Amino acid sequence: MKDYGNGALAMWNGWSRSRAGIPANDPWLEHFEDDLEARRGEVFLDLGCGTGADTLWLLEHGYDVLSADYAREALRSIERNLPGGRTAYVDMRRPLPFADGSFGAVVSSMALHYFDEATTVRLMDEVRRIIAPGGILLARVSNVNDVTYGAGSGREVETRYYDHGSYAQRYLDEGDVRRFFGAVGELEFFEGAMTRPEAYYSRPKMMWTIRAERTQA
Repeated sequence: MKDYGNGALAMWNGWSRSRAGIPANDPWLEHFEDDLEARRGEVFLDLGCGTGADTLWLLEHGYDVLSADYAREALRSIERNLPGGRTAYVDMRRPLPFADGSFGAVVSSMALHYFDEATTVRLMDEVRRIIAPGGILLARVSNVNDVTYGAGSGREVETRYYDHGSYAQRYLDEGDVRRFFGAVGELEFFEGAMTRPEAYYSRPKMMWTIRAERTQA
């Protein structure tokens, strides 16, 4: 299968350079404030952090956060623009370079839907591994109805996984959410539209918002 990760690297570095600076406010984590507050004092991981919209929110609320991404330009932007930000280079196609149970929460917005099925399954096992028992994954991924941003367009490489050129993206239905994210633990999710205060996201993007709590076993 085509390795979209290598092909997409230049694109993501360019994306990060074009958005360098203080990231746009994206307050979706407010819905989970009680969850996050209950785990205050533990380290949180912003996985696939981009230029740090979620990192900024977490830092402003006083949490200890490590920001991880594949695009080094994204990490540089965080290091330059977000005082207190700590970064780590991560390629999610590979085993995650963190010890078992390292994080009280893993936050990942629009970063876990770019992989083929086998890689996604392995990645969810890795996410579960690095979350402490009782910790949580909070994530957003593309919905099968996200036709404005590519669902159903391009070449379908796997079911609901579309080749868009230098990258591919998965658009999940409810069964996909249960199958992939249920591996992390006890699962809750809902669908809705997301907008951000930047030109690219001026139209609503259909998303799944996911909470998975790692069980003790």
